[in-house]
Amino acid sequence: MRQPGITRGIRATDGNRTAGIIMAALVFALWSPAGAPRARASGAYSAGVHAPGHGAPVLAEAGPIQIGGEFSLKLDYYTGYPPGAIQGSSDGEGSSAGEGRQDAPGKQDSPMGGDSPEGQSGLQAAQPVRPPIQESWRPGIQQDLRLYIAVETSARSDVYVSLSSGGVWGVQFPSDGSYGMNPTFGPLLIDEANFRYVLHDFAVTAGRLYAQMGPIGLICSSPLSPFEGALVDVRTGNVEISALYSRLSSQYKPYTYMVVGGDELLALRLAARAGQWILGYNYLYTGLVDERAQSIDFQGTVSGREIKGELAFARPPTTFAPEFNHGWVPGWVFSSDIIRSNTRRLTVTIGSLAKGFTPTYSSSASAGGEELGFYENTRGIRVSYTRNLSPTTVLKVSATGLAFNDPRDAMDKGVYERIPTRRLDFDVIHSLSSSSQISLGYSSFHNDRAGYGRLRASYSVSF
Repeated sequence: MRQPGITRGIRATDGNRTAGIIMAALVFALWSPAGAPRARASGAYSAGVHAPGHGAPVLAEAGPIQIGGEFSLKLDYYTGYPPGAIQGSSDGEGSSAGEGRQDAPGKQDSPMGGDSPEGQSGLQAAQPVRPPIQESWRPGIQQDLRLYIAVETSARSDVYVSLSSGGVWGVQFPSDGSYGMNPTFGPLLIDEANFRYVLHDFAVTAGRLYAQMGPIGLICSSPLSPFEGALVDVRTGNVEISALYSRLSSQYKPYTYMVVGGDELLALRLAARAGQWILGYNYLYTGLVDERAQSIDFQGTVSGREIKGELAFARPPTTFAPEFNHGWVPGWVFSSDIIRSNTRRLTVTIGSLAKGFTPTYSSSASAGGEELGFYENTRGIRVSYTRNLSPTTVLKVSATGLAFNDPRDAMDKGVYERIPTRRLDFDVIHSLSSSSQISLGYSSFHNDRAGYGRLRASYSVSF
């Protein structure tokens, strides 16, 4: 299970080091794998705000204290010619999809690999450059560790904490030549830490938590890092109301704990059940600075096939530069199962995100989401196929095709050559046991300017 945001380039604080030591001691002293694993519910109600991919670890039951974790090794090998650093420099302005803040850095990591320097026009920066170390490329090896602990403090409340540590091999030694890569000896960092209280049809969760509004999450989702705030769910009959608050930034008076400024996110959701269908309305009252958005979504089943979609309108912060601020712009995504049975599933997803559709916290690829696959200023289709080759082996294949809604704008912003418009993913996953698996896969990324491949293999075990 992919856990976004595990490997983030953040510095460890003394508090995080202490938390890692305490957590390791708890795992050593208390862990005893008894009973079947179970998942901690991520929210009170499925129609409300939820956290896909988070808050549902495999935990060993041990009374009121549940402890578990996941360890994985991943190997990646790249082939082809990803866009590399362009020779020369310029003092002009350039930006990638999803940028637009006036203080955004001019040099950004490229989704296609390499860097895109500031000031290159789309046509000039589009020329792929052969990386100078092409002849000596080697596999990269990444190691991730996650630990979870859930404590039932009463019949109506519990505390949940997840710690993570991730790094790559070969960067902690004096001889390495990498910069900015996390070593494997880094401390366990706090990923999630929250308290939840449930009373009949009311639930509140407070702390660091992952959340997403609706089945798609176009205007409110946290694919990369958790919110710091509170989530409230209330249900009455077939109607569910959710509210999400998060502190995005705080300005403290020097040498005090007095907050004299800050920025908050506040989002609301209203959902209603009608048989097998859920209809929802989402409203982002305020996000980064003064950005706003609203959307309607639906999710249901027809003859056992899942159908879901979302239509959204978003307005970026007024602090964005004029070339990135296009006022209220639309974005929509529709997904439907074509085939669904116990052994296979074929899903088609189509969508379009207008130029300037850049909610800061979104499931779009521009904001860090991987499952959706659509970027700002693109439209396209994704076809996904899953088949059980045997009781222990699964085949997954997906193909994505994108086109720019405004190609000239993409060239002017320097993203035309960096966003893969054609992508193919192929994975075979084999379960070694109920708690461990190995996988082998290949991804191909291409556009009109460049292309490369990524061969990957991994081993993961839950405990």
